[in-house]
Amino acid sequence: MSGRRAVRPAPAAGNLSASPRGPNLRKAFALGDWAPGSDREQFHRLGSRRGDSEPMLLPGGPDGTRCGRMGTSMSRGDRVNDRHQAGTGAEALLGEAFEALPEGIVISDAGGRLLCWNGRYADIYAHPPHFLRVGLAVETVFRHIAASGRVPDAIGCEEEWVAERLRQQSLPACAFEHRLADGRWIRVEDKRTRHGMRLGLRIDITDLKRREASFRLLFESNPVPILVRDRDSHRFVAANDAALNLFGYGRAHFLTLAVGDLCANGRSAPLPDAAPWRCLRADGGFLDLLPYSSEFRHEGRPAVVTALIDMTELQRGRDDLHQTRAFLDSVVQTIPSIVFAKDMQEDGRYVLFNRAAELQAVSLSTPVLGRTDFDLFPEDLAAFLRDRDLDVMRDGRPRSYEFAAPGEDGTTRLIRTRKVPIAGRPGEPPRFVLGIADDITERREMERRLDRAARFDDLTGLPNRVAFADLLLAALDARGGEEAGVALLLIDLDDFRVFNDALGHATGDALLKAVGERLAAEMRERDVVVRLAADEFVVVAQAAGPPAEIERMAWRLLDGFRNPFVVAGQDLLVGATIGIALSGPDRDAGRLLRHAELALQRAKSVHRGTFQVFEARMDEDVRRRRALEQDLRGALDRGEFEVHYQPQVDLATESIAGFEALVRWHHPARGLVDPGCFIPVAEETGLIVRLGAWVLEQACAAAARWPVPVRVAVNLSPVQFITPGLPEAVAAALEGSGLAPERLELEITESVRLIDNDLNLAVLHRFRDAGIQIALDDFGTGFASLSYLRAFPFNKIKIDRSFVQDLGHDEGCLAIVRAATRLARDLGMETIAEGVETPLQVLQLRQFGCTVGQGFLFGRPVADGEVALMLGAAALDVACS
Repeated sequence: MSGRRAVRPAPAAGNLSASPRGPNLRKAFALGDWAPGSDREQFHRLGSRRGDSEPMLLPGGPDGTRCGRMGTSMSRGDRVNDRHQAGTGAEALLGEAFEALPEGIVISDAGGRLLCWNGRYADIYAHPPHFLRVGLAVETVFRHIAASGRVPDAIGCEEEWVAERLRQQSLPACAFEHRLADGRWIRVEDKRTRHGMRLGLRIDITDLKRREASFRLLFESNPVPILVRDRDSHRFVAANDAALNLFGYGRAHFLTLAVGDLCANGRSAPLPDAAPWRCLRADGGFLDLLPYSSEFRHEGRPAVVTALIDMTELQRGRDDLHQTRAFLDSVVQTIPSIVFAKDMQEDGRYVLFNRAAELQAVSLSTPVLGRTDFDLFPEDLAAFLRDRDLDVMRDGRPRSYEFAAPGEDGTTRLIRTRKVPIAGRPGEPPRFVLGIADDITERREMERRLDRAARFDDLTGLPNRVAFADLLLAALDARGGEEAGVALLLIDLDDFRVFNDALGHATGDALLKAVGERLAAEMRERDVVVRLAADEFVVVAQAAGPPAEIERMAWRLLDGFRNPFVVAGQDLLVGATIGIALSGPDRDAGRLLRHAELALQRAKSVHRGTFQVFEARMDEDVRRRRALEQDLRGALDRGEFEVHYQPQVDLATESIAGFEALVRWHHPARGLVDPGCFIPVAEETGLIVRLGAWVLEQACAAAARWPVPVRVAVNLSPVQFITPGLPEAVAAALEGSGLAPERLELEITESVRLIDNDLNLAVLHRFRDAGIQIALDDFGTGFASLSYLRAFPFNKIKIDRSFVQDLGHDEGCLAIVRAATRLARDLGMETIAEGVETPLQVLQLRQFGCTVGQGFLFGRPVADGEVALMLGAAALDVACS
């Protein structure tokens, strides 16, 4: 340097120098081929403050382990030595600041060689000692970073990564982010100076990335619909899942839209905050929303984030919407719940109180921030809130509670609050109470209504089966030392289905309501009546007293059914049967109800319109029935069933007209089991479907082998009708046996519902169209015999044996049989009389015009092998005298 004296630089502060005595400036810059007037000289003129002094210089240390040290500021002429001490201090101060910066800094010349860097830059990329040095090519640094594996994006494509970095170095400026192998994120910002040098910053943005991820998670999972749009173009740049679900769009499609695409009124820009915003869904439906917006910068551009609240869900009506004001300073402000925070070191003064809190809590005439609960709320409520705050601070954990607060309109509102203690700084004890609260008044009222709807019958207003369990347990628990105990009176309405069938369900419902009212009127103070099922009620009688008292109550309830119920201007009489169970010393509610059900079953089997009190033998009967059911389940597979055939005789010619197929069960231990015992069990368990199909197959196969082509009659159970596959089973039996359809006769009873049942009627018509004969069995024993004759054109009707047996000495039976045969004749139907046992009955049946007879007089049921012998006889020897 002409006309200058070299001055030894002072040691740099911090990490700028590896040696307390660094090189002189000329030596240092000689390492970088520096020459006066070059770009490198321009770079070193960084610290010039006055026209007569040289700039601050930043040469590298001799060992290359750190960036070039901060040089001294040298004056011209003799003043250099005089001001050397002041320059040394300035260099030390600037060097210390340079080294203390949290960002990594690196400076290179126009030729792409290192000039200067600080320790933070070397630490970020974990450069080894002595690697960085003044004059080192930037490309060499890039290749070292790529080869070190510190940048995952460069692994496996090192050359491409280095080439891209060199390309970016050629640009006037560049900025990008990359992740290091240890998980940190570094933002790289490089810019070329006007002198051709390149200044680079390396900023650790790991925490920022984590905050961005947390914000995005909160944004995406927020239940409140949130949109982000460009402030100037109004085009959407982001939307969370709740917003996409609200508008009904997919994400890709939605991000092609602008605000005007959603506005139903043609506006191209959104309405002001807190003003109703009518929008269009993807399916064309309308949405009335309240927007709450706040401006921020998104990817370097001004943007607006908007939270949307459905007007129908905010305060349950438009009357409260005018109280809503614009809010949304942050994501917290988009939450429609009450959000607040109190400084407990400042007497619980509010430091956060969002606008949702101002709208939902109470009407506040003064600002909330800086005030306490005692400044805002009634004293008793404020004291309650303070005590809960102290509980949270003392326990150091979250707590939730509910409390009542006065509302704006004078009503009482139910508020549910969750509070958590928050420390002011990490490591410090809790200082703040953060709370989130919701007005749950309407929710609690809805829950109360739903609970009542779940526990009370809509039709009668009586407690239902759900409430019954709690009522019974409560009654059992309340017995205390009383010996009276609890009694259950299970009430079943007799043949209630008839009222529904004949008068319609509306009348049936009205009748049930009237029954419930009459039963409730008969209750004692501590008794309660429950509607247990469609036509079943139960009385829970506390302090029941001795059995005689409960029996008197049962008679009183039955007497109430002797008076007609006035329904829709009609007097309707409906009977009832009652099963009674008395509690024992235990608390088994299920067993008590089961005993009442057993008693009801016994009462219905003995005589309807009465009651039965549970006895232990009833339980034994149930166990025997269950054992029978278990044996029945495997009987068909074990080959224990057999089909017998009873002859049906033409009364005019005394020849066999056909046979009725009757199933018999030969149990290895029980012997021959009465069909009246096992058929009901088979129907209840559904086994009758498989058993009935088997009987049908056996009967058709046997009839096909008979020497005379007479008919075979097979009974069908109501359970077979309600089970899919009956027509297919009949068709399979006929096809498998080769029996002509005209030789098959199917018998049904009134228990097969035909009135208002198009499906069952269609099945019967399908059978009749195929040529199969259809007979109505047990005619005269039910309520709807005449209605059935009108509903379907039967081929035959079978007069029940109860009328035939008393023909000789009961004028009523005589009249009924005469009327039945005449009715059948007028309708073009044949008649079969069951239970014929005497010649006198045969004579009377002939006189009435009955066509066929069946009974022990003509023959008992026989096995298939004996049928051929009976058919071989020319005629039956029937004594008719």
